[in-house]
Amino acid sequence: MSVMNDQEKKVLLGQVTLGTIAPVPSGVVRVFICTSGQDTVQERNALIEIVYPRVREYCRREYGLEFQAVDLHWGNEDNLYPDNHSTCSFYHREISRCQEQSEGPNFLLLMGQKRGRCSLPASIPDEEFRHLRHALMRHKGRQNRNYGLLEEWYELNENALPNAYILKPVSSNIPEYVDVSSICFYILHPCFTFSSPVFKGKGYEWRKWQGTNESSVPDMLRHGLMAKVLRDGFAIGWRFHCRPLRPQTPISFFHKRQYVESQVYHGIETAEHPDGKCLALFRNIIDLKNHTDDEGSEKFTELTYNERQEHLEIDPVVEKKLTALKSRLEDLLPDANRATFEVLWRYDDVIDPKLHKKYLDSLCDAVLNKLITLVDNVSKERNAQTGSELYQEVYQHWLRCKDLAESYRGREDILTKINRYLLGSSPKPLVLHGVSGSGKTFLMSKCSLEAQNVFTCPVITITRYVGYTPHSSSLRPLLVSLCSQLKVVLDDDPNVIPTDCAELVKLFHKLLHRVPKDYRLLMFLDDISLIRPDSSATDLTWLPSELSKNVRLVVSTKPGNSLARLRDNVVQEQENFLEIGALSTAEAYNLLLHLTAQDNRVVTENQRDTLRQAFQTCSLPLYVKIMTDFVCKEWVSSMLVSTQMLPMALADSVSYMFSHLEKTYGPVTVTRSMGYLCASKTGLSDCEMHDILSLDDAVLGEVFANRHPLLHRVPCSKWIQIKDTVSPFLASKKQDGVTVNFLCHEIFDEFVKERYLCDENTVKEIHSLLADYFLGSWANQRKPFSTKYTCTRGAWSPSIETDRLVPAQPHTFTSRSGVTRYNRRKFDQVARHLYCSGRLEELNRLVLFNYDWIYNKTKALSLEQIITDLDLHPSKETTLVSECLRVSLSVIEKDINNLAAELSGHLLPHYRSYPNIRQLINTCDRKGLKHNALIPIFPYHKVTGSSLKYVLEAHTQIDQCFLSHDGATLFTKGRESPEVFSCASDSGGGRTVLLTSSGYLHITPNGKYMVVIDHVTEKTAKIHSGDDGRFIGQLVVMNHIDVKPREKYHMGPVCVSNQRICIVVSADKSYLCIAELPGCTFLQIVELDNRATVCEITSDSNFVFCNSGRHMLTYNLYTLEHTSTAALSYAPNSMALTHDGRRCYVSSEMENKLTTMHVIRGSVDVVYKAVLEDWMEGDKIYELKVSPDDTMVVLRGSHNLVVHSRQDEQVTAHFHRPSESLDEFRLPMSSYERLVFTQTAFSGDSRYLFGTLFRNIYMWEISSGNLITAVQTPPGVVSVLLASPNYGLLYTLLHGHSSVQCWDVQEVTNKVDPVDQLCDRVTDIRVTSDQSRAFATCSTGEEIAVVEMATGTILDLLTHDSKVEDFAISPDGNHVLVSTKPKWSNCAVKVWNVRNRQIIAEFGNTSGYCVSYHKENALLLLYQQENTFKAPFHITRFTFYDENFLSGVFDFQVPFLLSKPFVTANDRHLVMFTARDYIGSKGMYDTPEVTVVDLETEKVINIFTPENFYDVTSMVAILDVRGSPRYPTMLAVIYLSEGLKDTPENGQLFCPQYGLLILDVIQGSIKAMCEPFISAALPINNDLLLANDFSFAIDGSSNIFDCVSMSYSGSMPFKLRSPRSLALNGKVVVFADGSILRVFRLENMEALVTCETHAEITTLKICDDDRTLVLGCNDGTLLSYILLYPDTDDCEDILSALPSRQEDSVPDREVPSRRSPRAWDKVSREDNIPGYSRPPSAKSTGPSEKELLEKVKPVKRIRPNSDTYLYMNDKSVTCAVM
Repeated sequence: MSVMNDQEKKVLLGQVTLGTIAPVPSGVVRVFICTSGQDTVQERNALIEIVYPRVREYCRREYGLEFQAVDLHWGNEDNLYPDNHSTCSFYHREISRCQEQSEGPNFLLLMGQKRGRCSLPASIPDEEFRHLRHALMRHKGRQNRNYGLLEEWYELNENALPNAYILKPVSSNIPEYVDVSSICFYILHPCFTFSSPVFKGKGYEWRKWQGTNESSVPDMLRHGLMAKVLRDGFAIGWRFHCRPLRPQTPISFFHKRQYVESQVYHGIETAEHPDGKCLALFRNIIDLKNHTDDEGSEKFTELTYNERQEHLEIDPVVEKKLTALKSRLEDLLPDANRATFEVLWRYDDVIDPKLHKKYLDSLCDAVLNKLITLVDNVSKERNAQTGSELYQEVYQHWLRCKDLAESYRGREDILTKINRYLLGSSPKPLVLHGVSGSGKTFLMSKCSLEAQNVFTCPVITITRYVGYTPHSSSLRPLLVSLCSQLKVVLDDDPNVIPTDCAELVKLFHKLLHRVPKDYRLLMFLDDISLIRPDSSATDLTWLPSELSKNVRLVVSTKPGNSLARLRDNVVQEQENFLEIGALSTAEAYNLLLHLTAQDNRVVTENQRDTLRQAFQTCSLPLYVKIMTDFVCKEWVSSMLVSTQMLPMALADSVSYMFSHLEKTYGPVTVTRSMGYLCASKTGLSDCEMHDILSLDDAVLGEVFANRHPLLHRVPCSKWIQIKDTVSPFLASKKQDGVTVNFLCHEIFDEFVKERYLCDENTVKEIHSLLADYFLGSWANQRKPFSTKYTCTRGAWSPSIETDRLVPAQPHTFTSRSGVTRYNRRKFDQVARHLYCSGRLEELNRLVLFNYDWIYNKTKALSLEQIITDLDLHPSKETTLVSECLRVSLSVIEKDINNLAAELSGHLLPHYRSYPNIRQLINTCDRKGLKHNALIPIFPYHKVTGSSLKYVLEAHTQIDQCFLSHDGATLFTKGRESPEVFSCASDSGGGRTVLLTSSGYLHITPNGKYMVVIDHVTEKTAKIHSGDDGRFIGQLVVMNHIDVKPREKYHMGPVCVSNQRICIVVSADKSYLCIAELPGCTFLQIVELDNRATVCEITSDSNFVFCNSGRHMLTYNLYTLEHTSTAALSYAPNSMALTHDGRRCYVSSEMENKLTTMHVIRGSVDVVYKAVLEDWMEGDKIYELKVSPDDTMVVLRGSHNLVVHSRQDEQVTAHFHRPSESLDEFRLPMSSYERLVFTQTAFSGDSRYLFGTLFRNIYMWEISSGNLITAVQTPPGVVSVLLASPNYGLLYTLLHGHSSVQCWDVQEVTNKVDPVDQLCDRVTDIRVTSDQSRAFATCSTGEEIAVVEMATGTILDLLTHDSKVEDFAISPDGNHVLVSTKPKWSNCAVKVWNVRNRQIIAEFGNTSGYCVSYHKENALLLLYQQENTFKAPFHITRFTFYDENFLSGVFDFQVPFLLSKPFVTANDRHLVMFTARDYIGSKGMYDTPEVTVVDLETEKVINIFTPENFYDVTSMVAILDVRGSPRYPTMLAVIYLSEGLKDTPENGQLFCPQYGLLILDVIQGSIKAMCEPFISAALPINNDLLLANDFSFAIDGSSNIFDCVSMSYSGSMPFKLRSPRSLALNGKVVVFADGSILRVFRLENMEALVTCETHAEITTLKICDDDRTLVLGCNDGTLLSYILLYPDTDDCEDILSALPSRQEDSVPDREVPSRRSPRAWDKVSREDNIPGYSRPPSAKSTGPSEKELLEKVKPVKRIRPNSDTYLYMNDKSVTCAVM
């Protein structure tokens, strides 16, 4: 567990305040571009087109930052002179934002020789304005004669605080000043003249305002200031602003008149550390003075008319001021941050892109290098956000809390009530509910930050805003986050968190109860209605309904389903629901005053009265906020306001706000920008919005309605201005590494959807463009302009195609240092937009079924996000992939490199059926190689889309399995174990273990008590708590009945209700024992006249039915009265009560009749029978079950199932045993058994009936009588079958097994079945030469499974009478030689014809070695004919020819075999490790030797002994012999020799050491020798790996020994475990590490594969191709992979040859009625499958004793009196032969 710093710990504990929550880095480099505008158009175009994209790409790649150039002039010439005079303050706000947000440079000055235009002060304080006006009136003169202009252009606004005179809109005095946008382009155009047609009629108005702005009014202000100075003695600093000598009368209104200087002042001169964040670039047109008379010269400098010389010249005042500005900047900025460029005037264009290309290139290079340098310098030093993922998640919510709490005001009564709850002891959560806009979130935020102040004890606060972050949007990640934070609180490891949702819920509740008592835990969950409807999120049962005294939980929600479920499922107490309604009129007005005061505004008396009237209609806090920031903000005191002018409802105010935006910024721009913001769901950054609007032809068409732009980009100012205006209702957050903006209230989202996204085509268009952007479809591409948006004025050409300069969107960014960053924004957005735009083909191809996408998105975000994407587009294919990912969740989260194998392994059965899944598997196979070089050949055991939903495993045998009363929980127990396993019945999650007692378990309907019956003595019933297994008490029946000493005591049926337990015990007579569970006391013991066989309590728990022989008795469990007796014909064997308690059904084995009893209030009223002989002929009734709807009862016989209708009183359905079912079968470790129906169950809706026979679950439709399908469990007899009443699930338990299978009823008709398993741990594997089949044995040892390698299906089970000791298969797999443990005479060795499933030879009384050939269809058996230690081994060869075979015995025998022999790779020689004799006194073999037999001549051709090599080595003994598939005639002999070791004390000493000889088996010569070999301290066993060419070895300690240099050359990264092997011709080593298969390259020791196999690996087989792996696991699972070496292998050829990847014939999907039959499941021939239940033996031994015994008919016989059999009576029956 990582160590946390103090800050991180405090955040996670919630010990924060407003002052300690600092903003996180924004993740953006935001640079304000300062320019005068008109003179640098070409330079800024070049920067936009060349520099900014490169800087942006650099920032994203190297630091994960966005780059935004804020050039408010570019493309915005039509707004240079806005009507409302807001430009200057807006520019200053943007400079401040750049300085606050930028994580790099924040200011770039691009300046020529033009100083720029001036501006009037937008506001002058009232007192100062009156002083100025008074001064002008007193100092009258020629220059002041127009002082009335001040009154004309300024008006008093008493809404300002303090009161001020504001500059009127231009149109108020110049009504003709309209549509400035229609003329500005032409004014600035190089070909413009005032005689241009477009300017006629408008030039006067524009010039009139320019004259006012540039001269008249500024002159009045300047003269007024001078007069005031003369009067009051002020010194005015004209450089930047006025600085009064006497601060008591400041003059603060007059800012510098020139925009550029003002921006430089704010951006550089007053900035902190300008040398590290600011750049200044100057351009000097050196011959500009020669062109002052040219038409475009005034765009590049300020001109003045020289009356003496009668020509225009550069204004010397401007030149002086610019020189002074440059001088100041030289002092502030280092040389590296400045640059000056000199150019020449070029014709009419002045700065021409072609003629000045060299200059523009130099400028771009300089800006690019300088920006990158500053980014590097700042980014390397910045304080990057630190801490774990959990810390960042929690901190995001605290930032949100801070932003909301800061603006909260009022609601003191609500806060008091919440504090009262927090201080109280209520065990229930507190629910805040109210309509949208009522202020719930603000209230929760205020409480979260200040609640700790009301406690004196330590407080822990946890806050979440549901839906605010990806980890708080759906239930599972939300619970993971909460549990992790709670674990930090409890000093536990936050990384140990379960993946299953049900287990997370249990852990969440458990952690809440573990909070230390001296702490107070406060948890706030805002708006839980926003949680995504997955898992059990929407029913809200994940919320705790009971809290500890020191834990308080506050949740908020809107009216609707969530609130109703909170009332029903979580909080029933009404006092714990607190409604948040509207504000009172006074509260609303006070809130408005507070908000306006924050903006330095007030309202007048008239406005106040109007607002009060409005608040009487609507006083929601959100309405007040909109009125403040949008309606009242436009008011001036001179306006007359009435309620008719105001929106009177919340919806109207929202509409007013968006209408205002449309009017100001254009309807299309607002529509699209708000549409994109809403459609994105998680928000958009400024850069993203700018790019997206630039891709939108509709926006471009509106912005550039009258002109054709040089670059097809929307001016960045468009979105920035909208954002600035609507900022009170926009929130920002760090999302996927960038700061995004989003509408802060769902009301705005709903309004945008209704107003702008109501048209389906518009919605698709918006989502499609968003998809294009995040896919990078138009990066470095020329996008055509749609003719749909072409301007009618002809400024656009329909054929225009231009680069919109949007960035590329790769999956990942890799920096120069090798750091990989994921494009999280792309992964977050693309899937949803492709789906919503209807581009489903691209969605499937690029996202849902794309391995690269799934892999990278999982690493970037989470697997939950992938599943969310798949849920967008529900289909069979997406459901299969989603289910696959859910099944693999824990494996992939542990190691994502398992993703390809998990997807392929689980989805392989669907390869041919679904094209998209086929595409996904193909990409997994190919692109997944770089992550995991193993390719599954056949499916994993848990096949996605099969009916098997999950398997509940236990470590002991399970004897009982049942559901809770509500069907939500599954319980299992073994009678020998005290452990009770439980889990969520629908998912298998939330598994818990309770310790009770050994015996049979019964659980009360409410789950409060568990009763365990002692299965050994049958005398005690132990009662445990159903919550924790705690022992409560016990009931000892023997203490309450009188049993004679020699009576046989037996406990019969047991049934329980919530308060009572009824136990039937029998000795000479039966007793009905009624006891109370809570008190563990018997209430009544009823002595019965005859033996009781059935007992059951009614569903209302009031009555119990119990038989006494042939009478049915009824007792009231509370009054203990006997209520009725009903006579029966025979003692019953089964009884079933309907759920309404009005019917009791009884059956007996003695008759095929159904007895029906009508029951009224516990008393039997009517009894009658239904005769069922026609349906049960030759059968007996063994069990009755009632349907869930009480309308039917099913009677189970051995071969028939009969459904009887309650209403019609007749048989409605009859199901006979299926014809293809087996009559008998022999399971491993058991004898042959007759197979009959063992279990039945109705479906939850009572439409279907399920019946089990052997391993088959048959499903019939009751109404039609049709067999729908059949499901096959693992081999075994189903002993328990349960049907869930709610979830459409089936549960099966096989006799003697330790697992329960859960089946999905809705999926049982699918074509896909789960892959078979063996019964136990796999111990040995053989594979055919063509790798089409594998043969495997398991630890039970009596069967050999024949497995199809293409599908993993078990084709056959070859069962035997005793344990298989060894076996071998022919290369074609048609014959198997089996050596078993001797049991019967002459049956130890068997030869199977697998094709005919027939034993064709059977002989021998001892076990032996079975040896396979590699190519020839022959097998060798080396065995002893006598069962003695020193009996020689005979060699028998079996050669197979189609259906025939020949066998022959070699002429010689082998005295001893020290290990299993083997045949060389060319099938020519048999190699045996033998010994001459056995020395009993020493317990060792005498002279181990290697014997080589020529298989053609059947003669020994070589015997290698230590004496043969004395001339080359001092060999002591041969230890092992190995063959080589690469060199068939070579053998490796490992031996022990007496080596010499030099010692400094004693010289040379004998030291045993290993050696290695490479021998030629034919010539008997030594080809190579290696001595010393590996360390002699290690044993020689299977852990020693030897390369095929004998060039190296890996010893048992994982060290690599080089046989050429005869020394160790290295070691593995960690110790290899068994099983292990070399593969790919010695390039890699493969070994098992528990359930993980690891493969390492030997050339560099790098991991090539780390693959999770879901079960511990017990066996590893490398096939002849040296790359196909077959694994056996401890749960009986077989797996097969093909191993690829991506560096050298032709992967495409290898993959295309796999049978499971063939696409030759993709069959149509036809769902069969049930699984295809197999040889061992059938008794009749069909589809050329041999139909044998028992495999025919090679010998005919006649009928067995069992068969003979079954033919003997029993006869009645009175047993004699015997003290041994006191429990028998005169009706006991025995067999005549006894």
